[in-house]
Amino acid sequence: MPTEPTTVTVRVVGADDEGGAVFLSEFRQFCDGLEVCLRRTESRATGHTGRVAYKLVGLATGSASLTFEAVRRGRGRDARGRVLRLFRKTVSAIQRGKGLDPRIGPDDVSAFKKLASPLNRGSKSVFIDDTEITSQYIANADKILNTSLAQEGTVSGSLERVNVHDRYGFILFPPIEGYEISCLFPEEMLDQVRLAIKHNVTVNGLMHYYADSPFPKVVRVVSMEIHPNDDDLPTLEELRGMAPGCTGGLTAVEFTRAVRDD
Repeated sequence: MPTEPTTVTVRVVGADDEGGAVFLSEFRQFCDGLEVCLRRTESRATGHTGRVAYKLVGLATGSASLTFEAVRRGRGRDARGRVLRLFRKTVSAIQRGKGLDPRIGPDDVSAFKKLASPLNRGSKSVFIDDTEITSQYIANADKILNTSLAQEGTVSGSLERVNVHDRYGFILFPPIEGYEISCLFPEEMLDQVRLAIKHNVTVNGLMHYYADSPFPKVVRVVSMEIHPNDDDLPTLEELRGMAPGCTGGLTAVEFTRAVRDD
């Protein structure tokens, strides 16, 4: 069983001239956005979706308030605590303008920004548990999105610090000192990642860049190539005689001259 709460309470307070009441259409749109955020959070926290469902356990009117409980689906590892922890952490980080968990990319921030949409339609305030979402939340989300870029690509470095406790990830250290890249990978790649520890690798996937950094901050890994360490490569002495006849009967000097002339 998770050691932290498995329920979340959200509340939207309408305009004063409506007595704090919220229109159904607005609250429905808010709930649609909330569901998207929860589904994205599950994907980022576990690499999967559909293993956590949400059951309504409390409703109140005046201001519109609902409490939902995370429910396990299937027989896999209980992910409820991890999902709700990351969800609350992301809302709080955007509101306070603090650093986001590396699992959360710009596309996720766009989804979370929509939790503030009732404020743009005249509602007075929005709460996720004890965190009030304000206009500063919107400004902070925009700041993140304006300084980020996501694109497919590859990057190489040394694979270290594998984490399989609350997510599947590792740190990639590129050849320029002072940079580290958080890499998130699907559970199916775990065996390959174990083999790659302390090796140089090239990863391919969706790369999230922030500001003017030459390296991505986060990579959602799709595939990976493991390179041999320098100590594992054959020496020149060991290479001697491995490809007899490759010069076509020419001496080494003649072959070198022929290649140079080409």
